[in-house]
Amino acid sequence: MTKAEKLRQLREACGLRKRDVSRKTGISEASLCRYENGERNPSTALLYKLCRFYNVSIEDILKDDDDFKF
Repeated sequence: MTKAEKLRQLREACGLRKRDVSRKTGISEASLCRYENGERNPSTALLYKLCRFYNVSIEDILKDDDDFKF
């Protein structure tokens, strides 16, 4: 599962719309859409912000990510 799929799954599991996450995190709805569609990768700072918001660890997002490489 990719990072984008995990971000979408986390949002949907919380019963939130992109608009809700945008308002609560300050990340634009358009950016959230691009992150969840895999069109762009969030910066490390934004990824940590989303992890704190969803109350998950960064490892939960990055493990088994097809796009993650050292």
